Amino acid sequence: NSFCTLLGRVEAMASEPQQQQQPPLEIPELTTEQEIIETYNKFRGEQSSLMSQIAQAEGERHEHGLVLDALKPLEPERKAHRLVGGVLVERTVAEVKPMIEDSLANLDLLLKNLGTALARKEQQMNTFMVKYKISVKGQNDNKVEAKDAGSKGVLA
Repeated sequence: NSFCTLLGRVEAMASEPQQQQQPPLEIPELTTEQEIIETYNKFRGEQSSLMSQIAQAEGERHEHGLVLDALKPLEPERKAHRLVGGVLVERTVAEVKPMIEDSLANLDLLLKNLGTALARKEQQMNTFMVKYKISVKGQNDNKVEAKDAGSKGVLA
């Protein structure tokens, strides 16, 4: 269901004229540590959501590709079944193949747009982290601990 909504939004975005210039990144002005942490966690949640949408769309794209590969050697008059909104519909290969190709093209566009949105969100997060001097615990600490672990001896 959410995938169909995403696909619908991509089709709407495809019909709109492309903007050449992106609006500047929005970095809110925050005063308390709590607000900064909440905003950072919100950014991470949005990033995680985009990554899961990309993974879902990639899976759908892969499945569509497998179906197209399976349909290639078949005669155009042969019966084919397609699941549309939970209902199995009987068609011919000649009718189904263009529909799947269109869906595949829409998935490619969706993946492109989601990738752009993810890159923009990561850029926004990095700018936010620099502005508020945020460092994620464990990100750089692991390298230091690994160096220290090699030089320490164990006494028995």
